[in-house]
Amino acid sequence: MQANELLTEAVASNLSIAPASEWLLDNFYKIEEQIRMSKRHLPKGYSKELPHMLKGPLAGYPRIYDLARELILHSDGRVDAESLKRFVDAYQTITVLKLGELWAVAIMLRLALIENLRRISLRIAKSRIDRNLASYWADQVILTAETEPKSMIVVVADLASSDPPMSSALLLNCPESWRDRAMLWISL
Repeated sequence: MQANELLTEAVASNLSIAPASEWLLDNFYKIEEQIRMSKRHLPKGYSKELPHMLKGPLAGYPRIYDLARELILHSDGRVDAESLKRFVDAYQTITVLKLGELWAVAIMLRLALIENLRRISLRIAKSRIDRNLASYWADQVILTAETEPKSMIVVVADLASSDPPMSSALLLNCPESWRDRAMLWISL
């Protein structure tokens, strides 16, 4: 939700967004639809009847969800019938899945894909926040350089004391005009 709101606001402000962000905005309603469908198709309490992971980061989750999640992670979210069959077959050479787990494969894949999109959305939201912060500081530096150049050291000190995250989105996505003007200002 946060990513969708941030991206909608960016588009409304005529800010450029990455292709992944654009895809997320265009398909947000489909993601919500898949969440509703997952809730509707997974009988209440059904997952409690499935064998669960005993240890690891997914301890307490159904092991079929772990299998689906691993498949999504190893296939970069690109799953087809053949890769699914190979993955399940390989898993069953170690541990045989129960009939209920096999029935739940499709819904667990859907849930794992939704979770993967959630993680991607969080990265997109973080990047957008960092880009907004970069834009804010760029505006501050440019305004100060143009109107009160003697106060430039104060703005730079404020920027440094704000302890901005040193992310690639913040460092590399500053407006070109800011980088150009900053380089000009530094050369003076």
